[in-house]
Amino acid sequence: MENHYLLGYVVRPHGIKGALKLKVDTDFPEKYTKLKHITLNTNTKTETFDVQKLSYSPPDEMIVIVKQITDRNTAELWKGAEVWISMDFLPKLSGKKFYFHEVIGFQVKDVQLGIIGEIVQFYETAAHPIIAVNHNGTEVLIPAVDEFITEINRDEHYMIVSLPENWLEIYKD
Repeated sequence: MENHYLLGYVVRPHGIKGALKLKVDTDFPEKYTKLKHITLNTNTKTETFDVQKLSYSPPDEMIVIVKQITDRNTAELWKGAEVWISMDFLPKLSGKKFYFHEVIGFQVKDVQLGIIGEIVQFYETAAHPIIAVNHNGTEVLIPAVDEFITEINRDEHYMIVSLPENWLEIYKD
C-alpha cells in the first residue's frame, strides 16, 4: 500500500463490543496511541477505519476500538488482517534511528574504504536487522546495529558505517 506503513496485524477480537487486539511490529508502540485512522487489509478486502480509542499493551500489543466495528462477529472477520497506517503518522526519527523504508536507496560509505554501495533491502533476524547493500553486483550484509552504523545523513541520502577489517573480503569468490 503506497504511502502507508505496515504497523502489524489483528490478532483477534477483544471483548464483545468489536474491539480488536493488535500485534504491532515497532520499537515504540506507545507513540501510536493518537492514531486517527487505520487501514485493515486481507486477501479479499481493504478498509479504512476511524479510531475511537487505542491503548498500548506492553510489550507489543494494542487494543483498538474503531467507529465502524461495533460487535464481536464483525471484529472476527478482520482476524489476521494487516494493520496499515499513513506515513504521515510515523514519528520523526533523528540521529542513528531510522525506518527501513526510509533508507532504501541510500548510499553506504565505510569510514576507511569509502563508498560500498546502495542499500537495497533489509532482513529481519532473531538477533537484529541486517542491511543488504549492492556492492558491485554482490549483496553485502551489514548488521543494523550501533556498533556498525556511524552516521545517517537524511539530506544527502547516505549512511556511514564502520566495517571490521577485511569485511568485504568474505564476499569475494
